[in-house]
Amino acid sequence: GFDLIHNHDWLSSFAAIDLKNDFRLPLLTTIHATEKGRNQGNLYGDLQHAIHQAEWHAAFESWRVITCSRYMAWEVQTYFDLPPEKIDVIPNGIDPRPFDALNGKDLSQFRLQFAQPDQPIIYYVGRIVPEKGLAALVDSVPIVLREWPGAKFVVAGGGAYLDDLRVKAHVLGVEDNIIFPGRVSDEVRDGLFKVANVAVFPSLYEPFGIVALEAMCAGTPVVVTEVGGLPEVVELHRTGITVKPNDPQSLAWGILHTLKHPDWAATRAENANRVARAEFNWARIADQTTRVYHRVVEEACASDWAYKAPDVIAT
Repeated sequence: GFDLIHNHDWLSSFAAIDLKNDFRLPLLTTIHATEKGRNQGNLYGDLQHAIHQAEWHAAFESWRVITCSRYMAWEVQTYFDLPPEKIDVIPNGIDPRPFDALNGKDLSQFRLQFAQPDQPIIYYVGRIVPEKGLAALVDSVPIVLREWPGAKFVVAGGGAYLDDLRVKAHVLGVEDNIIFPGRVSDEVRDGLFKVANVAVFPSLYEPFGIVALEAMCAGTPVVVTEVGGLPEVVELHRTGITVKPNDPQSLAWGILHTLKHPDWAATRAENANRVARAEFNWARIADQTTRVYHRVVEEACASDWAYKAPDVIAT
């Protein structure tokens, strides 16, 4: 009774390809990231080569491929030799309701858990892994503190890289200005977006950057690196600040520019909020995805390959 298979990851691609061939159903794959991209275009060891091969095979076996950004479309074309006409770009989406629920609420006591009223909060949330560029963020802290001594950095999330960052903060003598709360609940995550002065995402590799969208929906000014899909979400000086990757000086400049010019930052945040809700809402993205589903099914039914149910044959 199914018309197509939609796969989202190399881990499930083996089952998806088997189902495709067993039932003669067209396969659609969304590629959210690639192993080669995570490693800056390189592959190390047998496991990474095997993952890359599985990703390539899924793309090859798919009727069409969806990517979340134009950057990811470039990646799959480059790394998998995929023809551009086989790719649809459909971004990820955001649900603004959790942030809207906090509008008008007094979050001053919540904020005091992280900083005093006169101390700005610079906020990161996400996986604590090297590819997120957090070493550069910690290196930027002393630069920011020279001009804004009371600034507080909140780096939320879990990951094996957390201890390394704590050591780096201690060596730099800035451990009192960085809070590492570990994994936080959705409520704490959303509350921090609402009370932060800046949300910063210094990634070295980022296929899309949904956390930037979350900040935009919360009304938080954003600073992001010019990598991957982030510049497709954040436009320099219109919806946020973009900076150079792995560059603490550039990152510090973006943070300080936002803190020093609150009126400009507020205007960018308002623009970003409108863009996030208009262009990255789930209803719009669901409609785009449904159109791809219809195209795949129609093309498959018109071919000699796909299984045709009796009612399809009759029509």
